[in-house]
Amino acid sequence: MSGRIPKHAESEDVRRLPDHDTSILSLRSRRQFGFWATGGVFMLLSTLVTRRSIARRYQSIRPPFFHPSNEAPVVTFNGPLEAVEALSLASLNVFSFSILITGGMFWAFDISSVKEWRDRTRAKLGYEDSIAEEQSADGGKTPDEWIVAVLDKEDEDKGRRRGK
Repeated sequence: MSGRIPKHAESEDVRRLPDHDTSILSLRSRRQFGFWATGGVFMLLSTLVTRRSIARRYQSIRPPFFHPSNEAPVVTFNGPLEAVEALSLASLNVFSFSILITGGMFWAFDISSVKEWRDRTRAKLGYEDSIAEEQSADGGKTPDEWIVAVLDKEDEDKGRRRGK
């Protein structure tokens, strides 16, 4: 036997296997896990950079051991530079955390690419059906055709105003 199911045996009760291997050790799962692991490495590195920056800042504001108590410690502080450093560190931390969370969600929900994520979301929300309904209600115009028609109409109106 060739392993094929005869046409008369196929019915709606027979579940179709997914297009991909769903085991944890499959290439697809390893790629998804790799995305999460990359986020984890970025998170670790950004945490180390942030800790180093904070330790360096604390070290710079601590007065030296042999410093007269009647003199103010010499502290160099550049407000705009400190603000830029804080913003860049916060952006780095948020970026690495978002990679970590996105990779984990992709692995947990078995999503391998952004295209697959978009297709699943659109199918779940019925996005394609609503677009088809809107297009049929608008006389079958696509959004591009609608924009061109609106701009043409606007150009015609401008031409009429100039002609008056």
